[in-house]
Amino acid sequence: MPATVLVVHYDEIALKGGNRPWFEARLRENLAGALKAVPGAKVRRERGRIVAALEDAPPEAVEE
Repeated sequence: MPATVLVVHYDEIALKGGNRPWFEARLRENLAGALKAVPGAKVRRERGRIVAALEDAPPEAVEE
């Protein structure tokens, strides 16, 4: 089964100035926590966005 990938763009965090890295880390941590129940979920920060790969996600775990 091909992996499902979620790409999260976050424009407004850029407005936080010097706190941006902290807000980005918190968002990544919160997404990782929310996806903890999904087997094989991996969350990473990448070039102004967060990418969540749901390699083993059952179809009902990903809503459109």
